[in-house]
Amino acid sequence: IAKLTKEKNLAERLMIEITHSTQIREPEATARFITELQGLGFKVALDDFTDGPEAYDQLMRFHPDMVKIDSKHARNILIAPREAATLRGLIDLCAGMNIEVAVKGIEDRSQAAAVMELGANYGQGFYYGKPAPRPDFTPPRN
Repeated sequence: IAKLTKEKNLAERLMIEITHSTQIREPEATARFITELQGLGFKVALDDFTDGPEAYDQLMRFHPDMVKIDSKHARNILIAPREAATLRGLIDLCAGMNIEVAVKGIEDRSQAAAVMELGANYGQGFYYGKPAPRPDFTPPRN
């Protein structure tokens, strides 16, 4: 935490992501750490969020500012009503908890429109841009 607070205005520019698939060995310590980060102004997101008991437990325990819903839920929303209903349920659950939602795996305009119609705050995927190469950057040493 000390290193994070040294950089001026870092909390305004950086969102900390916790990957849902990561096995968290000490959930209570993790929850305290997240609360401390949020107290310093950092936003915290759960990445690769999906349905299931572990996901709901993480929502209740970690109080994220955002969830990034796994791309499997966006893949078939235009042709599978049950998939769209599942995605709407996840989005509504998060909205009810005042958690922003980004849906991953958006590959075309119609998927983007459908996700926004379901209530997502953001979309992420090839429709918006392909991954860029890693920049050649060496941070300054203090």
